[in-house]
Amino acid sequence: MRIRVPRLVEALAREVDPLMDGRRALFLAPHPDDEVLGCGGTIALKVRADADVSIAFLTDGRNGVKAAGGSGRAVREVEAMAAAAALGVPRHRLTFLRYADGRLGEHRGEAIATIRRLVERCGVEDLFVPYRREYHPDHIATWQIGRASLPPGGHLYEYPIWYGPWLWSRLRGRARLAAASHLMDAFGSVKVRVAGVAGTKRLALSAYRSQLAGFASQGAWGARFLERFSGRYEIFFVA
Repeated sequence: MRIRVPRLVEALAREVDPLMDGRRALFLAPHPDDEVLGCGGTIALKVRADADVSIAFLTDGRNGVKAAGGSGRAVREVEAMAAAAALGVPRHRLTFLRYADGRLGEHRGEAIATIRRLVERCGVEDLFVPYRREYHPDHIATWQIGRASLPPGGHLYEYPIWYGPWLWSRLRGRARLAAASHLMDAFGSVKVRVAGVAGTKRLALSAYRSQLAGFASQGAWGARFLERFSGRYEIFFVA
């Protein structure tokens, strides 16, 4: 299943171009690096199309760095700015909410108010958020915040990171049953061809040295996980 599921999801998705038009977009990342893994190619394409692109990082990501407290936050923030620059997104288009990694759900109401103001100020038309059934609480909270901040007539695109079927080999019991049910969401999903900006996405991802080191420590599984984000397409679920 580990080998076939990514291909199955890709085959079920409908290829689209409208994501590349001039619609103003806001990408919500629960942690610095999620925006590149799930949407790096799409961000690069929209920038090339002269669309207004903004990125909001909701937590400080400190738990993903082998450094304590504020130093971990600083590492992730510097990496995020470098990755955004590689994608063509300038510093003034980045927002750092800096909520504690792993505790975003405790600040949901405050974060919704902040993101709604950002949506209004930037005239955002499309919101990109993590998949609503992810296995990380910060990802779920980010989806909830994005859903509550969607402007009238806006589109909500969900990008998978910790997508159940991709984690099949690491899940047990009820978690496996839940993962199997997630396949149903692939029906009606869309895909964006990002092969033409693969080099740009790789460059942006390389800015996240702390995270790449973490995946490298996971051995073969870490390499397979990263490989899922280097294909010809990026997948988005559409509720």
